[in-house]
Amino acid sequence: MSFGCFDVRVKLYSETPKLSASMAAQKSLERMFSGLGKEKEIEAGELTRKVHELKDTKEFLNDDKAHNNMLLAKVQACAARNKIATLLSKNLLRSLDGYRFLTKKLKES
Repeated sequence: MSFGCFDVRVKLYSETPKLSASMAAQKSLERMFSGLGKEKEIEAGELTRKVHELKDTKEFLNDDKAHNNMLLAKVQACAARNKIATLLSKNLLRSLDGYRFLTKKLKES
């Protein structure tokens, strides 16, 4: 003879440890996946920050390159003026030498 309620209670009682272990495993998985989600959020934030840093660095390098090109143009212009000034100075010195030579000759004659 079987007692219906009693059999159900015995079965539930015998299944309770399995059910508890299953619930514990489920909770453990939920915590693990929750932790992974938080890690991914943190990593995504760090990657976003790195992307902004790289964009800023690229912008800085482009600005620096443009500034260097401007300075190079100024140096080249200055060098060209210096070359012209040097040529003019040499021509002036030759002219002065010629003038001194002619004035000396003129005094001698």
